[in-house]
Amino acid sequence: MEEATGVYRKINADLWHGFEQGKIGIQELKIKRFRSLLAHFNSDSNPEEMAVRYLDSLSGKDCLLPHARETLSSLCYRAPLGLVTNGISRVQRRRIEKAGIRERFSAIFISEEQGISKPDARVFARAAAALGLPLSRLLFVGDNPATDILAAMHAGMDACWFVPSDAPWPHPAEAPNLSIRELSELLRFAPGLFP
Repeated sequence: MEEATGVYRKINADLWHGFEQGKIGIQELKIKRFRSLLAHFNSDSNPEEMAVRYLDSLSGKDCLLPHARETLSSLCYRAPLGLVTNGISRVQRRRIEKAGIRERFSAIFISEEQGISKPDARVFARAAAALGLPLSRLLFVGDNPATDILAAMHAGMDACWFVPSDAPWPHPAEAPNLSIRELSELLRFAPGLFP
């Protein structure tokens, strides 16, 4: 089981990277990761059925990071919040509802629904328009140096790198001015746009 998990994670990470670069579509990704996994182990199981079962299981999990609920509950009274995620709509929508955080966001953008994904600057522009604010007034918080932080900065936003460990900035491009190890740290410096 441990070997299969390791193989799956590698396949899945590579395919998501390809998706973020526009080399593979989300529908293909959903099936190809299991087709590749089954081929690796010479299994004749059905990858389509496996994909459906996996998405059902994944979407039923409530996996908020520590302090996420309290932080969102406070921030949503300071400014409109948007959620931009590269993901599968069925999974993300169900997780958001299950976690009880849907009402904290003024706008939610899921790559499968948008037809574009981070790091494409258009997804940030759409989110800004939905929030009624220019990109220059927004702070994007994310954990991926390339598809979150650098992409947001290139789009014209301020960015905050969420890095729970003490890992150094891994990219040759300049690091963002802000970084946090816990989501609750946002409460110290996130702007208040509401009176």
